[in-house]
Amino acid sequence: MQYASGFSFPPLTPFIKRLIIALLTAYIVELIAINFLDIRIFALLALDTSHLGLVTIWQLFTYVLVDEPSAVISMLVGLVFIWLILSPFEINFGTRRTEQLCAVAVVSASVPALLIGLLTSSFLSGVGTILFGSFPLAYAGIAAMAMVSKGRRLSLFGLWSMTAGQLLMLMAGLSVLFFLATKNVAMFVGSLGSLGGGSWFVLWMSGQVPRIGSKRTSSRWLRLIRGGRAETHRPPRWIN
Repeated sequence: MQYASGFSFPPLTPFIKRLIIALLTAYIVELIAINFLDIRIFALLALDTSHLGLVTIWQLFTYVLVDEPSAVISMLVGLVFIWLILSPFEINFGTRRTEQLCAVAVVSASVPALLIGLLTSSFLSGVGTILFGSFPLAYAGIAAMAMVSKGRRLSLFGLWSMTAGQLLMLMAGLSVLFFLATKNVAMFVGSLGSLGGGSWFVLWMSGQVPRIGSKRTSSRWLRLIRGGRAETHRPPRWIN
């Protein structure tokens, strides 16, 4: 999404504003509950992928509401990234599509993480199995924007020019780096899953993935309208 020839913050859209306020409020409630009321809210809401239980039913969705109590800076940075990535998506595709993308992000991270966690918990020891944090929202948003801009070069925050494939490889590489630093399998699988979920969502939205109960048509959600200049002369698209 192009705003200027350099880095600039996009407008804070209505849904993303509400989302950020909700996530920040949930984190503040978590800090109060843990540090002042001695309530183990993190264990209640974060997804434990090592076993199934009654709590798993809601943990598949509520893990985005909690983060490490001591990770204040990283949590705030994560909210800024949600603003930078998802506000442009809402501007271009509307609130409904953004809500759907966020829902896909949450599930595409938690379900694969749970499945891999259940399969590996019996023979892997010393690795993390807890999925938490709102990072899948930003990861899926980055993947979605990369897929939208497929075939064109993007400028990441006005600093680096790269293709959509290179951006996805960069995010996958960061996921590997974080795994090497934390040894948390759930977070690693969740990050890859959210990248896949964001990519899938754009294909589904564009009609390239058949919908259940409907015939696939040749109509596409993304249409190319040629103007006075050739496509090859278009400036880079900004992810900010």
